[in-house]
Amino acid sequence: MIDPQQRFFLETAWEALENAGYDAERYPGSIGVYAGLGMNTYREILNSDSEKMNPAEKYQRMLGNEKDFLSSRVSYKLNLK
Repeated sequence: MIDPQQRFFLETAWEALENAGYDAERYPGSIGVYAGLGMNTYREILNSDSEKMNPAEKYQRMLGNEKDFLSSRVSYKLNLK
């Protein structure tokens, strides 16, 4: 349910940290994430069957596709501080 742009960004961020040799669990400093993302139509495609979903599923779908959560999602998933 996650926007493909966000999934790709997450994969790329993970790869960048790995290639740089940073381990978020052991790195003593801060690692920041700065990201920008435009609106997309993927969420509209997913919403074609939204009447079958319960409110929690709709909320998860919104979070997976809302552009404003991109840097927060990457920080959380990669355990960055």
